[in-house]
Amino acid sequence: MLFSLALVAASVSSPSFASPLVRYEYPPGEITRLCDQAIEKMKSRIETIKKRSTLELFIISRSLLDFEQAGAELSNETSPLAFMASVSPNADRRTEAS
Repeated sequence: MLFSLALVAASVSSPSFASPLVRYEYPPGEITRLCDQAIEKMKSRIETIKKRSTLELFIISRSLLDFEQAGAELSNETSPLAFMASVSPNADRRTEAS
């Protein structure tokens, strides 16, 4: 039975992806541009939080959650870019990503 299930699982064709799961090709300057863009987005979100009224800031759980979400989004956007410093075969992209 287990062997039959393994055969069925192996026979299911995997979906073909039009693009790679992890992007690895960047033209010169794009890693820097994308990082700068993500940083500016984070700064804008922090400024929005700072503009809240004292009463809104007093509801600390909401402000902290919004700040945490902004930081998580920055990390999600820049981590793959920084990863290129370790894995890119192109020396210029490794330098740009570091």
